[in-house]
Amino acid sequence: MKKLLVTSLLMLGTSALFADDHEAFEASMKKAGKTMGPLKKALDANNFADAKPGADALVGIYDVTEKFWKERKADDAIQSAMTGKAAAAALVAAVAAEKSDDARAAFGKLAGTCKGCHEAHREKLEDGKYKIK
Repeated sequence: MKKLLVTSLLMLGTSALFADDHEAFEASMKKAGKTMGPLKKALDANNFADAKPGADALVGIYDVTEKFWKERKADDAIQSAMTGKAAAAALVAAVAAEKSDDARAAFGKLAGTCKGCHEAHREKLEDGKYKIK
């Protein structure tokens, strides 16, 4: 009986942890979606002051993303998150140095990681929302 109770409590705790983690992941994905458009616009205009907050935010977003996929042991998504995180760091450095070609290249690499992961791990529902596969 004790083992059953302990196992049940552990399962509930793990479920709650994954639920919180899932909410953080969804929030970070929504933030990424809102960040990418204005960031690209700022980069296209060589407006590094406006690009900086978006570039900085993406590094944190990829921290959440990497953690989320590591807990789910999705190797392809982990690799994508790590590649995106490195590209986000390169983007931050390029924006700080005001190197427009480097910033655009880093942004392109970063955006590519989004698309590949979305195609592999996201499913569009009938109501237009998405769920994680």
